[in-house]
Amino acid sequence: MKWIFLALLFMPLVVKSQTLHAILVSDVEDPKLGGVSLRDEGKILDILTTAEWGTGLKLKTYYHNRATFTVSAIRETLDNLPVQSQDVVFFYYTGLGHYPEKSDAFPTFKLKESLFQPVFVFFNQRLPLSLNEVGEILHEKGARLNIVMADCRDAALPPLYIDWQPEQGTSVEEDVKKVFLKKLFLGSCGLVKVASARSGQKVWAEVSGKPVGSLYTEKFFRNFEKMLDPPKTDGNIEPLSRFAGIRQATWNQLAEFESVLPPEHRIFLKNSPYPDSDGGMEDSFEAPIFEQPGQYHRYRSAVRQKPIVETGTCTSAQRRLTTPYPSYRNSATANEIRDYLKAYLCPYPPQQAYLCNKNFAELYQKVYPAFHPSATIQLIRKNKYPANYPEAKRIAEQMSIKDFITHFKNPSATMKHVDVDVASLKRTPNKEYLTALTIIETYEELKD
Repeated sequence: MKWIFLALLFMPLVVKSQTLHAILVSDVEDPKLGGVSLRDEGKILDILTTAEWGTGLKLKTYYHNRATFTVSAIRETLDNLPVQSQDVVFFYYTGLGHYPEKSDAFPTFKLKESLFQPVFVFFNQRLPLSLNEVGEILHEKGARLNIVMADCRDAALPPLYIDWQPEQGTSVEEDVKKVFLKKLFLGSCGLVKVASARSGQKVWAEVSGKPVGSLYTEKFFRNFEKMLDPPKTDGNIEPLSRFAGIRQATWNQLAEFESVLPPEHRIFLKNSPYPDSDGGMEDSFEAPIFEQPGQYHRYRSAVRQKPIVETGTCTSAQRRLTTPYPSYRNSATANEIRDYLKAYLCPYPPQQAYLCNKNFAELYQKVYPAFHPSATIQLIRKNKYPANYPEAKRIAEQMSIKDFITHFKNPSATMKHVDVDVASLKRTPNKEYLTALTIIETYEELKD
């Protein structure tokens, strides 16, 4: 009886792990665009495996391609999906689509049974399948967060190929990727619907010798990478914060952007040398330089593709299962704190004076809010000699962040360098504020 009592006592502590259900529907058998769909699927899977690593969600993947690229197979997966209230569901479709009604904002998928649509409709079967219906089915399942996305090439329009190389990512310093992932996947709820283009728009695919992927999915992937791991700069002199992506970690910010390619990129039209006159993109194009179908073309104007994103409100039950996250508006990494201090100290030669910022009010606004009010600074002041030299001198003291900034306001003329010990940093549990950091000041001469 004792073991039964203990089992009952600890039963409430056994909590089922949250699941990230990924339903990936890919038209990989299309003779011309199957490779594009395969690349699209791979990029989305990369995003979701990264989310699993960063959030603790358990990824469970359902593939629908080739024999299972059918309405019945997908409906069976949707109907039988074992969703718990705390789970996340990500549905992704890449393939042909169409808009049965002109008023349709989101596409209907061109799946295998769709060829027999009139027969099934006559017998009152549930065909075909649209992005809207997938959203409705998943919403009724009651998961905390549902994302349904379709990168559809309109079956009524010829697909376009673009010879284009995406930008490359950059490396990181203090790793705050998990904060971004948790805020995006654990701090969101409701239903998010995304279509890569609007009805009648051209939908683009990228090629460079071999298929690279659909333009929207490629841009979505790159946007995810940029927010997960922001570049050092964003075209400005001042470095971009590692928390820049975290501050924008919403599904609207991630999915709603206009894909723009500059003029003069090579474009391949499969069937027609001209874009549709009523496709909603006529202002983005001029006549191509070459006018023979089946050849590469260069358009003198930029080409554009704009998605449609719709987010539903969270129910009270979904909101209770959502982890609240702060805005991280004032958060900064340890190395960013170092850069702010170095810019104020200004130890640079005249030709690098643009790196300096001697505005103390601005320094205070950047540094102080990044720390918790009770944060402690371990300040180490040392002279220029290495520790093993007999002339080496070192003074260590602990102080509040406010006292440190006051101390740093008028740095000694003999201070030549300032640095931080990244390994010493501590943060609040949600990673918003620094609570402890070691700062090292190096002087030409150090007096007691």
